[in-house]
Amino acid sequence: REPSRYTADGASLVDYEGLALSEAFKALTASTAELQRVNLGELTFNIKIAFFINLYNALVIHGFVVIGPPTNLHQRLFFYAHTSYSVGGLVYSLNDIEHGILRGNQKPFASFRRTFINGDHRLRNA
Repeated sequence: REPSRYTADGASLVDYEGLALSEAFKALTASTAELQRVNLGELTFNIKIAFFINLYNALVIHGFVVIGPPTNLHQRLFFYAHTSYSVGGLVYSLNDIEHGILRGNQKPFASFRRTFINGDHRLRNA
């Protein structure tokens, strides 16, 4: 297996500082502004699911590079609740994508309510 140029010392740990300085990350950051123009209503169900899976993965990486990986439970809860992108004029956090979209708006573990409530415009994409 060929080591990635973004792993620290050829290990399995990602070099987030090196990634932050890369042209690939700069391109990712620039392209996220285009997400505001995406019309999710034009996508089929399967394409929408694939879109949100890829968006989730890109957002985790983006958040780890900019904010840093969470190191404790409080940071993890905050990270997944607040790290977000604006897509088609609506804001989606990592929790919104995971529980609201990919899990079909199921209640997150230990939660008393669903991610999207009635009247939430993001519900139409769940």
